[in-house]
Amino acid sequence: MADVSIATGVDAPAFDPFAIAGREDRYAVMAAYRSRDGHAYGLPPYPELDRALYVFTNELIHNALKHPALLQAPPGDYDEVRETLTQHAVWETLSKSVLLNDPPRHEALRRPMTEFFSRRNINRLEAWLEGFADDLMAECLRAGRFDITQDLAVPFAVGALSRVLGLPIDDPWHLKRLTAPLTNALDMRRDPLGDEVDEACGRIIEMIEDGIRRRRPSDTPCLIDIMEDLVARGAWTRDTLIANCVIFYFAGQETVVDSLGSHVLALNRFPAQKALLSSRPELLRQAVEELLRFEPPVQYSGFRIAAHATRLNGIEIEAGEAVVPVVAAGNRDPAAFDAPEDLDITRTALPHIAFGTGIHICLGIHLAKLELKIALKTLFHNHPNWQLTDDRPVRRPGVLFNGYTSVPAQAV
Repeated sequence: MADVSIATGVDAPAFDPFAIAGREDRYAVMAAYRSRDGHAYGLPPYPELDRALYVFTNELIHNALKHPALLQAPPGDYDEVRETLTQHAVWETLSKSVLLNDPPRHEALRRPMTEFFSRRNINRLEAWLEGFADDLMAECLRAGRFDITQDLAVPFAVGALSRVLGLPIDDPWHLKRLTAPLTNALDMRRDPLGDEVDEACGRIIEMIEDGIRRRRPSDTPCLIDIMEDLVARGAWTRDTLIANCVIFYFAGQETVVDSLGSHVLALNRFPAQKALLSSRPELLRQAVEELLRFEPPVQYSGFRIAAHATRLNGIEIEAGEAVVPVVAAGNRDPAAFDAPEDLDITRTALPHIAFGTGIHICLGIHLAKLELKIALKTLFHNHPNWQLTDDRPVRRPGVLFNGYTSVPAQAV
């Protein structure tokens, strides 16, 4: 195990997520903490916070994400920290979104969008998504050399987002350039936010406003129709609509882009599983679930703050203390999965937490899984005449997010 100890006043060595970010042995380090006590205090995910309690077991993570006293923005001792964070325009905007609200406000924001994102409704997009992915992959193969992240994942995920939202996004790569600094607001960090994050958020808002002005009526239901109706009825404010659009512009494509590169590389490390997926398309759905377990797009769930002194599986938690679920560790917990370090796309028992759990489980979970299923089908069934090159993939920077900005490939 890597030496990440610092003096903390507690028995267990402090966990340092920054020290292992992007490292090949990060899962081994997490496993060591998981097997020790299942939890450990460590460096805070943001400089505005004091120490944080990291939880590593599948059970602890499930319970933390469902704990009624562990909230996104509780009143009381956390008010001063929240005021510091929301001095930034980006946090002031995000604090109005479904992502960063607690009950009952959270339910009021989420409920109107739940049916739209149901599996039944999202599955209606399958034929369109498959045709879109086929067209993009055909272009990649015609080019000879291409990048799975930049040439397939980015336009595919952003195009799907545009279709679902009902807003035109003319340049997918421009959006990615804007969301790159925005990740700094949501990612773990040691330093205060810089002005570039607020600037990027402002430009994304301008893009959303422009898209709303330019959008055309659609033959299929779009999320923006639901949101604008909520504003018209007085259920939402215009700021709430914009805040949720900002979240969708970010999370609505980031997860799929990050996942696809990681999943292709994971299959490449397990050639028997890659061959199995190529020969048995009926395993696509299971493969997506297993790949999300094995290489989740986020390594840590968003932190929770204790609204008051409470207990989590017998662990004493002080009011205002941060709890950080280590999703990547929970997804490889041997108490929940047999042989968790092996990639096995025939695995059927998959209680993974790649998209969280509880009331804040990812709203777009069915859309993300469908996009990943179609992308894998496109790569390994519809257009299998490609291979990775010898060029080194480029891992994205950051601590919380897990993905690649470049995965070079070529037609064969």
